[in-house]
Amino acid sequence: MPTVGVKRDLLFKKLGKTYTDVGFQHLCFEFGLELDEVVRKLMLMRPEF
Repeated sequence: MPTVGVKRDLLFKKLGKTYTDVGFQHLCFEFGLELDEVVRKLMLMRPEF
């Protein structure tokens, strides 16, 4: 499955909304996307990711 890198804060700015981790997971699911487990761990360690 292809991987797409997106800066979280930039995406939220473009969408005009901020999401919780769970809310963002649900949003991705609605579009047939899933967060990579490694990326989620990085997000927890580095909030600016």
